[in-house]
Amino acid sequence: YSTGTWETLYASTANDGYESWIVTSPTTTRARVRITSVGTPSITDVSGADFTIIARPPELYHDPLGDLVAGSGTVRAITYALDGLTISAVKMFYRAAGDLFFDSLALSATGNPDEYAASLSALVENSYEYYIQATDNVGSYCRRPATAPAVLYSFDVGTACANEIAYDDGSAERFNYVDDLVGVAVEWAVKFGPVQTPYILCGASVAISRLIPDTLHPPIQFTVYAADGAGGTPGTVIQNGITGSIGNVAGGLPPGTHWAYIVLKDETGNPLVLNSSEFYVSVRSNDIGEIESFGRDTNEPYQHRSYFYDACELLWYSEDDTTLSDNAYPGNRMIRVNGYSLQTPTVVINRVGDVMKLNWTNTDAPSYNVYHSTSVSGPYTLFNATADTFMTVTGTDTAAIRLFYEVRSAIE
Repeated sequence: YSTGTWETLYASTANDGYESWIVTSPTTTRARVRITSVGTPSITDVSGADFTIIARPPELYHDPLGDLVAGSGTVRAITYALDGLTISAVKMFYRAAGDLFFDSLALSATGNPDEYAASLSALVENSYEYYIQATDNVGSYCRRPATAPAVLYSFDVGTACANEIAYDDGSAERFNYVDDLVGVAVEWAVKFGPVQTPYILCGASVAISRLIPDTLHPPIQFTVYAADGAGGTPGTVIQNGITGSIGNVAGGLPPGTHWAYIVLKDETGNPLVLNSSEFYVSVRSNDIGEIESFGRDTNEPYQHRSYFYDACELLWYSEDDTTLSDNAYPGNRMIRVNGYSLQTPTVVINRVGDVMKLNWTNTDAPSYNVYHSTSVSGPYTLFNATADTFMTVTGTDTAAIRLFYEVRSAIE
């Protein structure tokens, strides 16, 4: 009894003192149960008080976001309501890491079955934390992570650096992952360099399989090492972290090689500056039971830069060393980095009347800050910023003052 009429659950059942019932809709706060003897209908009883029937919350699936370049990215979720209900809202609640309050972003239906998505183009460079929530038309909701907001997903938005170092052809012929074996963790790494130092390491990317071992894409762990281990293998840990992988593409991932992007910063959130001409970047699955599969290029000449960490022997091996370890897989491990050497731009200034034309050498920095001063010895104040290697300054009264200009890479 919940809506003013009685509904028969069982027309007849053995008089054994109990009966199992899978609770069904409708939802109500006024439910009661009545039990009546089939043989003697006058023998009957009703619940002494109302009880509540609530709907099961929606199902919600979301792969954690990977790191992003500012001005790009999509958040996506698959969700559907149960018990004949409908989804009323799907939202991402996010904030800059450490902030007290959340902003919200509504996800809209994409037209694909049970899929909702929204653009993340408004996010600026920062570290973020978030959770996803789906709510049905009676107010029941489901969150991911399940204990949100006590536990949150996280991702970084970083600077795009155009200069990429790659030792593969961009297409994966093979993928490797580690089965769910307790206590076993394998890392795959690529050696980069030599580079001119100091070197700004903006980010890294790694090829991920969209289907192997399955369509789930959990977070991955990455590490930057100095090449100061035994025989030049990975040694001192420079920086490590955990980020989401792939899977947040509306409509699902199409065939082909897909790349997970990693923003690289130091422990204070500043750009990662390397003073070693050679270094490694490694990747591995984040945890036992959460498996990701990493790409390997096998149809191009071997670059002899791919390494793996044998967790049983606690040693790093070159993937060329097939005679030393049966875990070696020759080929070019598909890990790439983006960065640039921190060089001093050379500035040339031409004057045409009251117009100053500044040109400077390209140092591969993502942007440049232009400073000026009335004295060659300074102090110099920030005048403007640009991603170009030139700037035109108009309206300068050069007859009254002398101006000196200085150009610096935006990341110093």
